[in-house]
This record gives sequence, C-alpha cells and structure tokens, in this order.
Amino acid sequence: MNVKELKQKLNNYPDDMDVFIHSTLTEFKYGLVNSVVSKKIRFSENDTPSEISPIVNCLVLTED
Repeated sequence: MNVKELKQKLNNYPDDMDVFIHSTLTEFKYGLVNSVVSKKIRFSENDTPSEISPIVNCLVLTED
C-alpha cells in the first residue's frame, strides 16, 4: 500500500482512533501494510485477560 492509498483508507475513520501495527507475518523486521481494519482489542498485561480489562475499538495496520 502506498501513502495515497493509506490516506484514502484512513479517511473513513475518526481522527481520534488509536492506531496499532500488527506483528509481521514474515521473518523480516518490517512488513508492507496491505490492509487497515477496525478491531476491538482487549488490553491486558497478562496472558489471561480479566473481565476488568478495557476493550477499545482501534485501527490495526496489517500485512495481510
């Protein structure tokens, strides 16, 4: 995805949404962004999310 395409995709979302980058799918250090998706993410510091962990609607940039 190039800058023009990314700007067009981001234009559909509110300006105040948090943006996260998903881990790469390859062994490379950097990956090419191919999609922008809105996801509900549960924030937890441990592997077992508790019921008090907040769930936030965020944008996620991914390689797939």
